[in-house]
Amino acid sequence: MLVVIVFSLVMGYLFLWPEYYQYLAKHVNAALVFQENFRLIKENK
Repeated sequence: MLVVIVFSLVMGYLFLWPEYYQYLAKHVNAALVFQENFRLIKENK
């Protein structure tokens, strides 16, 4: 999982606009602390 996250951050840094990269970083942070599902539920409300 760590390899996928690091790869996503590197590719995001190279190819995403800054505001989308910040959005990616929030989700990566949530994934690292195993809170991604709660973040996604909160965004849907």
